[in-house]
This record gives sequence, structure tokens and C-alpha cells, in this order.
Amino acid sequence: MNKLNKNLFRLSLLGCGLVLSSCGRTAGLDVTIIEPCSQTGVVDDLANEFEIDVSRLTTSGEIDEVLSSSSFKSGTNLPSVSFELDETVVMRIKGYSDGSTSGAPSIVGSSAALQAERDEGHVVMMVGRANAFERATTLNDNNEIICSDRVAVQRFGHTATYLSSINKVLIFGGATWIPSPGTSLEGNTHCKLFGTGAGEVRCMEYAETIGLYDPVDGSLTEIPTNSPVNKRAFHTATRFERDSGVEGVLISGGFFGKDRLDVASTAALIDVEALNEGRFEFDNFSMSEPRSMHTAAFLPEEGNIYIIGGCSGNGCLPDGLATSGATNLDTSGSQAIIEVFNVNTEIISTMLIDDATATSMARSHHASSVADGRIIISGGVYYDTAARGSRCDIQVIGRSPNTGQVEVVTDRVPAETRSMGDYCPMLHSQVTLPGDNLSDEVVMITGGYTGLTEDPTLATSPANISNRIMYRSIGDAHANLESNAGTLRSARARHQSIQLWGGDVLIFGGTLASENGAVVTELYKRDLGAPRMNIEETTSTIPQSLADTSLTLTGNNQVLSFGGYVSLDGTTSARAQVFLSAP
Repeated sequence: MNKLNKNLFRLSLLGCGLVLSSCGRTAGLDVTIIEPCSQTGVVDDLANEFEIDVSRLTTSGEIDEVLSSSSFKSGTNLPSVSFELDETVVMRIKGYSDGSTSGAPSIVGSSAALQAERDEGHVVMMVGRANAFERATTLNDNNEIICSDRVAVQRFGHTATYLSSINKVLIFGGATWIPSPGTSLEGNTHCKLFGTGAGEVRCMEYAETIGLYDPVDGSLTEIPTNSPVNKRAFHTATRFERDSGVEGVLISGGFFGKDRLDVASTAALIDVEALNEGRFEFDNFSMSEPRSMHTAAFLPEEGNIYIIGGCSGNGCLPDGLATSGATNLDTSGSQAIIEVFNVNTEIISTMLIDDATATSMARSHHASSVADGRIIISGGVYYDTAARGSRCDIQVIGRSPNTGQVEVVTDRVPAETRSMGDYCPMLHSQVTLPGDNLSDEVVMITGGYTGLTEDPTLATSPANISNRIMYRSIGDAHANLESNAGTLRSARARHQSIQLWGGDVLIFGGTLASENGAVVTELYKRDLGAPRMNIEETTSTIPQSLADTSLTLTGNNQVLSFGGYVSLDGTTSARAQVFLSAP
């Protein structure tokens, strides 16, 4: 490799280098390799044998098959590879330190989706140590890499959504705690006392900009919005595609003001193409009910986004539960009403469900994901006029194969495990995985708070934070819930999990049983013979707790972590970190 400076490598592939050919037509690509911050020189230091492959992508962005694969040594030109001009492909590089291409790679990198006619000329790839978090780089117009701890606005309670049509991550909303001397806590629910003794009063301030992260060069751009729409936290951001193929994002609910009743009853439809041009444009819609700390999920077969649960009024605070008083199920407690947004007609409607199901649906601080064309909801908190507590059930929302109507099926966690207090999680995480022999899908549920306290951020006793892993198979409407499927290395809540390209699951961040000390990032390997995740490898320790961070998988096989609580003393992060997983 030809090293130009200590941060930038360039592989000159024009002419005799990487050649994209079809029917006698060739296109040369000049490839620039950049490294994350704190990884200066690791490509040369950790690898002497490299492997490059070009893989075809499906229309949904998944890897279909490897078209070509070649090996080369450090200091030599890349071998020629080829693909049809009308194909969409991804280029992946793996580096090995043992002189061969066997075993686990020490260096990895992936390109965005490539098309020969569109991408002729120059490709930038971020390459670095396999399975390690590092700060993202910023590449300026002179191809100089800039590293900074403060790359953007501090945020927690934000969302981060990967947009495949522009290959960027939209970071929307969020807030931070600002020191506010002399502010009274009485009647001001968006302010909080941090620290010991007299402490320090801090109040929530909402982000004035939205962010766009580019996984090609690691840059993060802040776009001023001059709009109150983005000034919200603990909302949802749901990516979708219309029947026409046009991509969009629906923002729903969230906190937006300084009073506990300031919970949004609006949704905003974001124009993705305008974002790519540096403009913030949107359409506003009214929802029937205000809600925050809810979930939303898109079912592409129907073209519908389901907005589920949440809390408002006295039942909800920006980072915890209500500190006093009972709440109702209608407009000031847990939301029992499901709203449905059709992405093609742009109409929001209310889903009618029977009273008994509506009562059991009312919850916030829960998790949801899509599996086998249905939405799976787990755990959470409920409020009613007499009491509040944790939900010990899992609900499946989907269309009945018999009637074609949307139905809600409830599965109770076995009573013997409920009595242990371990399986009514709130602020937990779940992710959808392939099922047994890839025949159906499984939801993996990890961690969460299991003891209902006045403020979950203070639930630091090991008895209140779970290290459990549960699985729920979706192939059968009442399939078994395996409630003792394994344990995490670190009991945690307010964390994130995500499935990587190869099927492994990364579990990141969260609040531990102790507020002090680092969080261990866990990488679980998929056993395709059974719905199990066996811990085979752990990544580098995160030097901060990073509760309420966001975790997003990009089209470059990067995982982006952004923002979150650095610690529970009110300090909020503005750091963008990338995790490069072995493809």
C-alpha cells in the first residue's frame, strides 16, 4: 500500500487496478482508504495479507452472492475484479496478520452499494480493526482527516435512522441537561437535581439541529432546521418505502416542551431527498393521542406504520416514571390506542380493538420489532387509576390468515418465572433473528429493569437490572416463549442491540448495576442450528456507560453509536463512534 500520510491511504487502481468490465466497457476506480480516529496506521501494522471480494446486492440491500474474490499482499496493487454494469454490488476488504487468509480477520472494511456507471472514478472506504469501537473520522475537501471528541450536538432521547437511498444516517431530535442555577424544581418536571449534597439543578434543552452521518468518510453534518418539529425527545423515527420505491421517515410523538403535559400529538413526514441536499422539509400530521416513550413499526406488505403505546401527562417524565400520583388510561397515562399511518395515502387512522385487549395493550418503556410480517411487543410499564406496574406479557400484532383483520395475540410469561421478578422488563432491548433452520423468525429479548421504582435511572441494585436472555418464536401464533435461554455477561438496561450482516448480535451500552465503571460490549455468535446466541467474542470495553445511546447499522456494514448519557450525573455525549464488524 502506498502511504500518503499517517491517516490516509490511497490505492491507485486506474488502468491496471480495479477494473469493472462488461461487454468490453471498463471503468477504473480510485479507492481511498481512511481509518477511524485512534487507529492511525493499523492497516499496515495489523495486516500483511488481504482479501477483496465483490458481492451482488439484492433490491432490499442484502448480500446475494460473491461474484469474485481475490487475495493480495500489502504493498501490491489490488487484483482486477469485475461485475456487470447494471448490477449493484458491495466491495469488502479483509486483512489478516498471519500471512494467510484463514481465521478471523484483524482488519475489515466495506464500501457502500456500488454501480459502475454511477460510481466511476472514486470510492472511499473506512477500514480499521475488526470488532472495535472507535470515534468516527471527518474527511475534509483536502482529504485530510480531522478527529474530534465533540463532533456534534450533545443528545439523549434522540433517534438514528439509516436511509439507504442516500446512504446516510439521520440523527433526529434529542435533548441535553443544561446547568440552570436558581431554577426551582417545584412544578418543573423537565428539570432535575444531579449530584450529592446540595447538587446542581439541570434542565432539558432540545437540539436545534438534525444530523446526517456519512459512513463513507465518517463525517457528520449538522443541518439547522429553524422549526419546532425537530425539538423533541423520546419520539420514534420509522423508515419506510412507498409502493413507488420512494423512501421516507415518519417522526411521531415525543416530549417537546417544559411541562409534563407537553407530549406531542403530531407526526412529521420527512423528505429524504431534501435532506440529502442539505434542506429540512416535512409535512405535519395530527395524531389522535399524545404519546412519548412509545414504539412504531412498519409492515411493508400493508404499507402501514403502527404507532403503539407510550405515555403522556402525569404518567411520563423525560427520563423516568411519574414521581407521584395515579394516572388514567385515556389521555394522561399509558396509551391503549394504536394509530396506523399508511405511507401511500398519508392518512392516520385509529385501530379499533376490544376493551380487554386495549387494557392489556396500554404500556410505555417497552420494546417492539417486526418478525414474519407481524409486530412483537414485549414488557413495559402500565398506569391506571389505582396502580402501576410492569407488563409480564408479549403481544403479537398482525393480520389473521382466516379473516384478514388485524388481531392482537397475547402470550403470558410462565407464572413461575414471573414470580422471580426477572421477566417483566422495561427499558430492555429486542432484535429479530432467523429461527430454527431459518424456517421462521425469533425475537431475542435482553436485559432491562425488572423492579418498578420511582425513577428507573436510580434502579442500580443488581436485583432491579436483568442479565436474562429470552427467545420468542413467531412461526406459530402461540409459539413457546423460552424464558431462561441464557445470560448476558453484564446485567444492563437502557441499552441497545443490533443484528450484523453475518447474523451475529451486538449488545451495546446501557446502565449497569453500578453507575461506576465501564460497560462491556458483547458480541454474540449465531448458532444456525437453534435459536441460540453463544458468546464467542467480546469487543473492546466502552469507557463510558452510554445509556440511551442510539445504535444503527449502515449499508457499509458499520454500526454507528451516537450520543446518550455518559453517566447518570446529567452529562450527555456528543460523540459519534463506529464499530467495524467482520463481513
